Formats: sequence, C-alpha cells, structure tokens
Amino acid sequence: MTLRVTPTGAKTWGFVYRAGGKPQWLTLGSYPAVSLAEARGLALERHAVDVEKRDPAAEQRAQRETAKLPPAPTPAIFTFADLAKLYETFASGRKKTWKDDVAKTKKYLIPAWGGMALRSITRAHVHELLDTLVAKGMTTGVNRIQAVISRLFTVALDRSLVDAHPVARMIKRFQEQPSDRVLTDDELRALWAGLDTRPGRAADALRLRLLLGQRG
Repeated sequence: MTLRVTPTGAKTWGFVYRAGGKPQWLTLGSYPAVSLAEARGLALERHAVDVEKRDPAAEQRAQRETAKLPPAPTPAIFTFADLAKLYETFASGRKKTWKDDVAKTKKYLIPAWGGMALRSITRAHVHELLDTLVAKGMTTGVNRIQAVISRLFTVALDRSLVDAHPVARMIKRFQEQPSDRVLTDDELRALWAGLDTRPGRAADALRLRLLLGQRG
C-alpha cells in the first residue's frame, strides 16, 4: 500500500500489484476522507483479489466506462392518441356510428389527453373533462362523450393496455327521458296530405303505421 502526494499536496491511497507481469496502481481513496485503517482494510481486500489472479484496476476502469454509457432507451409509451388510432381501426366496419365516435374523439378527447400515457388516465381525468364540457354549456351531449370514452377504454381493457376501466359504472350527468311527443290532429292531416304528394312504398308504409298507431 502506498500514499501518493501530488505537487499540489493532494494525497491518495493506492495499492500496487502485478497483473500480466506489469505493476498496476489501484486507487483506494483520498486522504483524509479515507483513513489509514480504512486504506489498510481496502488494501487487504485487493490483495485477496490479486491472489485470485484477477485485475481489480481493470475492473475499476471497466466500471467507470460503463458508467459513461448512455442509459438504455426506454420503451415507447402507449398514449391515448395511439388508442384513438387503434379504436378507429377496430370500430370501422363493426359499428355503424364509428365515424361519429371518431369525430367526437378528435374534437373533445385528443386535445385533452392525446399525449398522455394511456395508463395514466384515471377516473378523475374523465370527471374533469366532462365537468368542463358541462361548464361550457353542453347538456345531454356530455352523455354521448362519456359513452365514446367508455367504448374506447373497453377496447383498451380487452387488449390489456390498461388495468382498470376509468368509466365503469360512472353515473351520467344528465337524465334523458324518451320523447312522448304526439302529433296533433292538424299535424296528422298535414302529414297525410304531404304523403299524397310523394307516392311510393315509403309513403304507403308510413300511412299504414299511422293507421295502426305504431311508433318508430
């Protein structure tokens, strides 16, 4: 074991050994940060390594070089925008209103969540977005947006892209009632007269529904 002193007065403990027939210097630490007793202990450890025919100095250099290497690239993060693309491919041809879903996604969801990691989107994010739309004056249309979000995350859950569905069992913000609108007698007469001006199977079918009192 040696103590190297530079012209500036810096003191460094070292351990000298032979590797490949050549003397090698292994730094043990700077004095006084490393005491004499600590340096001796480190030297004894390095001596044991030397007996095993290893080169601790080379290992030390290799560790320093490894520390300089850039970190391994992280895997690409699957974002909400990626889910939107996946859903468009999945829904086209399977759902009649898929174009409407895609339009709502691009208008309301992508601007809010497009760049977010899909797994980071929580139930709180959904509530925040829907509440914002309500504050801007949207009413029952918010229910449609909620339904689109639900369909998107159903696909994500099925593909194991998320661990939980953030919209599951979420209560709609607006209660929707089916329309009970009934045509008045004057409206029925006007409709019947209008059908006379457009003869054809469609007009005949509508007349039959009116006569039978069918809905739809």
